[in-house]
Amino acid sequence: MTVQELTRQFSERLRRADSQSAVNGPHTGPCYPMMVLTLGGGTRRLNHVIQYGLRQLWPPYCDDIAFVDTERAPDGPVFTNPGRHTGELPPAGPDTGKAVPLTAAELGGMTAELFRVGTHFTRANRILLYALLDTAEFQSADELGFWLDALDTFRRSIDNVTPVLTMLSVLFREDSRTAREQAEQIRARLGECLDTRAEMPSLMLVSNRRSDSLIDRDGALCRRLVTALIAVSNNQDAQVVQELFRPGAVMTAGYARAEKPVDDISRICVDHLLDELNGFAPSGVGDLFGHDRERTRERLGLSEDGTFLVLDEEIERNLPRFVPGGDELRELLRAFPLGAPDAAESDALCAETSSARIDALTFGAWNCYLERAVDDARDGMRDRVSDIRNWRRAYADFLRRSFHAKELVELSEHPERVRELAEPVSHLSADTSVRETAAQRLKYLLSSDPEIREGLFAEVGDAGARAVEFLRAWDELMRTRSQIPEAHGDDEAFIHYYARNLRAFFDSRQAELREKFQTIPDVEGMTDFFREVMDSIFENRTLRGVFAATFEDVGAIQIEQTRATLTGAPVYFCTGFSLDTPFLSFVLLNIDERAPDTLYRTLRDSLPDPEKTRFYQTGRGSAAESLNIFRLERFHLWSGEGEDA
Repeated sequence: MTVQELTRQFSERLRRADSQSAVNGPHTGPCYPMMVLTLGGGTRRLNHVIQYGLRQLWPPYCDDIAFVDTERAPDGPVFTNPGRHTGELPPAGPDTGKAVPLTAAELGGMTAELFRVGTHFTRANRILLYALLDTAEFQSADELGFWLDALDTFRRSIDNVTPVLTMLSVLFREDSRTAREQAEQIRARLGECLDTRAEMPSLMLVSNRRSDSLIDRDGALCRRLVTALIAVSNNQDAQVVQELFRPGAVMTAGYARAEKPVDDISRICVDHLLDELNGFAPSGVGDLFGHDRERTRERLGLSEDGTFLVLDEEIERNLPRFVPGGDELRELLRAFPLGAPDAAESDALCAETSSARIDALTFGAWNCYLERAVDDARDGMRDRVSDIRNWRRAYADFLRRSFHAKELVELSEHPERVRELAEPVSHLSADTSVRETAAQRLKYLLSSDPEIREGLFAEVGDAGARAVEFLRAWDELMRTRSQIPEAHGDDEAFIHYYARNLRAFFDSRQAELREKFQTIPDVEGMTDFFREVMDSIFENRTLRGVFAATFEDVGAIQIEQTRATLTGAPVYFCTGFSLDTPFLSFVLLNIDERAPDTLYRTLRDSLPDPEKTRFYQTGRGSAAESLNIFRLERFHLWSGEGEDA
């Protein structure tokens, strides 16, 4: 484990907490029934990413939306059901699940379901179809025709009395010169299709190569752009719908996002956590086999007689199988040839009577019985391989709880001294009760069995080996701290805000954390420990509120800097010709009219022409987005730059 991995895990938990805190906030929802159709390679993952993004914006509405994938088959396109993505985080990798084909009847039923009474759409006089074509896996520009035909087929399959308005978003990958050349060929083909195809939807062209020549390498921002486009275009403003769904229109978009610096917050939290734990790290192992010898014996789980307590407990649980007690013992003793005890003593014979006395009264028969019971127990235990496995597992858990890693290494490096401490006593007293004597003999029998003893000693060695790996992992974790960038929040109050609240949490749990940390025995235990600490942090009532705070609440951003970011959005389409001013501009954020110094009020009051910017209510205080829509002309589709990527 590295600090980077630990920080990533913390960031994921923080994003979950942030997502859950915003789910009930006020927000704008979709106006018209809508469908999302993904085309091209990797469509299911793309579909699930869009589902995730829309679920963040429209928590109650997303289940009303129809989502469909398209697969390429020899006979033509096959439309499939991608399933619902309800996770708290976007999908991390490609979806390898089996696609479920949709029949024409099922597509018709899916369309009809959009108009079911009880959906959240406010108007039902049209369907908005959002088609997304990812060209990343194109082998050549010739594939474009297949996917445009697939889109036409799909539109015909959902055609009913309600008009279907279609927007096709084409996602280009231009990571290299070869990819850029293919993207230019596809754009040229699109230009030809505008002249040759009878019905072309409106086109939104989005490239991971931006106007500032930077590349969105994994395409995450491109997908966020498309999600924001879907959100702002499905609204009650007739002009927006008309402009964005105009057949044959060609557009591109500028996009910027400012959000609560989750990764910075995670770095601060992880850094303070590691500082805290480093102060708990044990400095040495003490004198395990000298002054602390008797204490070490106890911590090894050994009795005063040198038997393993984990085995002694097994004997105590199963003693009635070998030596009865109470009335059963009295009945058993009546079957022995007794001497001549007086009547009172005969009636008083019981489990508490000493073994020596009963043996004397039975002319040695009791001792013979006990030896036979021990032999039976020995024979039974030889066949209990699974029990030996369970005892080893129980003893390994006991060692983990009893020693910290450095001590386990010390024990494993001195096996002969461990064996000296675990030498069972063979001279057992017969002056104890019959049941105690029987238990002693059986405990000695079990703890002196060579196979069982070697198995338990092996656990000490294994624990030491795992502890060595843990210590290496801990050293590596601390070493990687220097490789993680510092939190770059500009406001010291921002860092102090989280540090102060974490300090209070650690102070209240210091003893508990110290004890648990110092008994981590291996890498698995370290992973479990960090998971448990994160659970405690995110379940803490105070910290839940801290992590749910918006970036405005904690001063995580400078309002003016964020305004500059949102108003200077780069265009996700690099062309050799300049673009005109955007014909539509949106800002997506939490709109709070009550406070005078919110980002919304600042933007509204400082934009040069705020009437041309539409504000979209997301109800989410963790992020703000800007989206500017530009018209493209035919010459933009054929233009390219000669530089290498």
